[in-house]
Amino acid sequence: MALGPDGKPFAFIRVEKVKSLGELRGRGGHNARTAERGTEHCDPTDPPLLIAGDDDAKGAWHRCAKARGVSPDSMRSNATVALEWVATASPEFFAKASPEQVAEWTRDSLAYITERSGGATHLLAAHVHLDETTPHLHVLTIPLVQKAVAKRGRPAKGGAAPDPTAPSWRLCARDLVGGDKDTAIAIQDTYAEAMAHHGLRRGIPAKETGARNKPPARYRAELAALGDSLAARAASLDDRERTLARKAAVLDAVRREAGLSPSPALADIASERPRQPIKDRGRGA
Repeated sequence: MALGPDGKPFAFIRVEKVKSLGELRGRGGHNARTAERGTEHCDPTDPPLLIAGDDDAKGAWHRCAKARGVSPDSMRSNATVALEWVATASPEFFAKASPEQVAEWTRDSLAYITERSGGATHLLAAHVHLDETTPHLHVLTIPLVQKAVAKRGRPAKGGAAPDPTAPSWRLCARDLVGGDKDTAIAIQDTYAEAMAHHGLRRGIPAKETGARNKPPARYRAELAALGDSLAARAASLDDRERTLARKAAVLDAVRREAGLSPSPALADIASERPRQPIKDRGRGA
């Protein structure tokens, strides 16, 4: 069970640097489920839901960069061109949460990532995945910051240092997510704080558990093995129908929260499941 000592489920977030536009295209295709490879573990009958940005993350990158006056030709060879954020929570949270509560978690997770990324204009694509063991939010962002940079060259002997350039937009992931463990820990801390009103808590730090992130292929293989084990004891057709109805209700709630029109097919299924009222938990503005 993925619960803390206090019995609360964990909030998880991870951010990775994307080092080329080709890699961005691949990650965007995986998240949108349009890639030919790397999506074998996905359920084709349960497509991802785009709640912000564009399914074409690379195209969105070019549009955003052009709007900020950033040319791909002027990028450093080692520049980080994008960031990928993945947010989720313990399975126990999603097992008990109502569709509306999952939608609120999605909204608040996206709001946290948006703020850390410098605003909604820097969001390239945000997808909700319900076809894996637990729901995930995948968000691709462009790490643009507005800053002045010192002019090159040494000052003349006895002279003052050259004035910095006028502020302009530049790719600088370090200014947003840092490059050290302390910043990574701070992201985990602040995300957990943002999720606390959902009844979630911070995961146990890796330095206490000794755990390391698993490679995606190994993680998916373990999930598949777990799925096979569960399938052997799987449920009846009624259970499957209830699962499909719940997923439909979650998608419908997420769509409403994101300001999207509900799918008629989803609405028909979701209407068969009574919704639990959401109480005001006193969140701040």
